[in-house]
Amino acid sequence: MVDSDIHAAADRIIAAGFRNLKLKCGGDIDAEIARIAKLRKYIGPEYGIMVDANYIFSEYQALRFAELAAEHHILWFEEPIQPENRRGYCRLSRKSPIALAAGESEFTAHDCTDLFVEGAVQFIQPDISRCGGITECQRVAVAADAFGIQYAPHVGFSGVVCVAASLHLAAASRNLAFQECMITPNALREELAVNPYGLYTQVQDGTVAIPEGPGLGIEIDWNAVERLWDR
Repeated sequence: MVDSDIHAAADRIIAAGFRNLKLKCGGDIDAEIARIAKLRKYIGPEYGIMVDANYIFSEYQALRFAELAAEHHILWFEEPIQPENRRGYCRLSRKSPIALAAGESEFTAHDCTDLFVEGAVQFIQPDISRCGGITECQRVAVAADAFGIQYAPHVGFSGVVCVAASLHLAAASRNLAFQECMITPNALREELAVNPYGLYTQVQDGTVAIPEGPGLGIEIDWNAVERLWDR
């Protein structure tokens, strides 16, 4: 991504009311650090930056990345290594100058609790559509709170049902740190409900409204279901 592209993306995100930005990273470490440095210089110190590696790095690479990125005041380093490498997370967490975030690849509260016991992460990011729904995701959040770990639900490219459910649980969790919100277009998030919630266009000063009404507070547009199914 060239400077003009990353600057335009940052402008769009900040103009929408966000206070924190997440940057995908991977590949050449020095090039990625340079990109982070340019972003930090452009947006200044008042906005937070998270980085997400989607477990592309080895332990050694992840530690080197964290050490170089730390000077740019990174809020968290998300999925730096393979999620199955639990011992690696523990080792990295002890050495990394940046807080670690993970959990979207976990499926049960039991698995997440192992991470908490070992102090492997500082932010937990279960995805409500992957880890057993609202009940299991709530168990993750409650267990995290017992260990002083912050809850930051993952929604990624999920549809409106996942987003609405995540917003409800986020509002009910006392250890909530951040609610993820995508700006990339997604018809299943923007068109599937008559009254979609959690869209980036609905963010105001870093906050977003919680759905109201029965159930999750959204009404599925069945004409949209049929239209999108035909795609």
